[in-house]
Amino acid sequence: MNINASFLEYFDKQALKVPNNIALDDGIRQLSYSQLYHLSEQFAKNMVAADFLVGDVVGVWMPRNVDLWVVILGLFKAGCVYLPLDNEWPEDRLSYIVEKSGAGKIICGERPLSVFEETKTYSYNDLCGDAGVALASIERNVDATAYIIFTSGSTGRPKGVMVSHSNLAGLLTAMAQRLQLNESDCQLCITSLSFDLVIPDLFLPLVVGACCYLAPTKFAADAGSLSALIKKRGITILQATPHTYKRLLANAWQGAPNLKALIGGEAVSSLLADNLGGKVKELWHCYGPTEATVWSTMARYKLGGDLLLSPALAGYEVLALDAHGQSLLKGEEGELYIGGIGVAKGYINDQAATSEAFLTLNVEGTNRRFYKTGDFVISTGEGGYKFAGRKDNQLKISGYRVELAEIEELGVSIPGVEDC
Repeated sequence: MNINASFLEYFDKQALKVPNNIALDDGIRQLSYSQLYHLSEQFAKNMVAADFLVGDVVGVWMPRNVDLWVVILGLFKAGCVYLPLDNEWPEDRLSYIVEKSGAGKIICGERPLSVFEETKTYSYNDLCGDAGVALASIERNVDATAYIIFTSGSTGRPKGVMVSHSNLAGLLTAMAQRLQLNESDCQLCITSLSFDLVIPDLFLPLVVGACCYLAPTKFAADAGSLSALIKKRGITILQATPHTYKRLLANAWQGAPNLKALIGGEAVSSLLADNLGGKVKELWHCYGPTEATVWSTMARYKLGGDLLLSPALAGYEVLALDAHGQSLLKGEEGELYIGGIGVAKGYINDQAATSEAFLTLNVEGTNRRFYKTGDFVISTGEGGYKFAGRKDNQLKISGYRVELAEIEELGVSIPGVEDC
């Protein structure tokens, strides 16, 4: 693993190695690696011509189609920061996230919302074409922020997690290694663009020369359509929350013998794992917070086995400490900390929250940076941990982190409501 590499370096290598392989498929259009490479290069040039600057936070309000990748890769190549803006979000949330992130520009695939009126907007079509501007002067800084994902906020307001290019590359290469992916794979993306689980869906196939099939989000809720799509498209990789897999199984899904199923985002029951594990080629139990770049641990599940928050992905580190900061003995309970390549830069424009959650710990005589997860675990010995609950009131709904404080704040803002 090269910690000084970026996702773009891995993608560029695949564009040279397998230029004619299908990189993207949205059910209507397809783009080969060569096409995606050249379109994203041109898009980046046009961004430079339109005065997009290195470090600019750029909101992307686009439909779910192959053009989305052209925009995101173009942003990366122009040195800008990707800020996903979900089409299904209410306007108040969109407005807050644009303001909090400091996004001064928004790229839209269609007519922009009125909530964007105070922000400079660009049409996707306006940034296509040949502007004739070189990109040679743009340096790829792996420590720079690649994207910002907003989570539900414990203080009543969402927090924007800044993930660097090295964080992203570290996750993707570690996952590709753990899953032994190659150019014959096809990964299905059913996740909302605002949910950090979508990050491996969007980018993991592109580091190994594989294909990403982008399905409408409605497929996650329609088990019949989802199961048919898995079979028809020959899907070999699927990430989903327990909620989605429960829907599949409840719909009498017969399974897929070539599918590597990744499950996580919320607690997984042994019953669900056993039922699902018998219907797929491989079942992988995944764990990790947004602040550590999606997944931190991945374990291949064995029928009847334990669902552990371990082992860590390559380049990651997990440890659990008791209330006195000491490592746990077998059977003891403590809080989980995550270190290594995936630990994000912090929360944008929120130094207080960053200082509280991202800590420097002395481990075996070396100072290293960790994210304090707020998850309690029980040590099973030899580095294994079982989930034992939260230290706060955070909930998981279909994998989404929901802070009750955010709901409470919205509740008391309703006329006539005194307390929530």
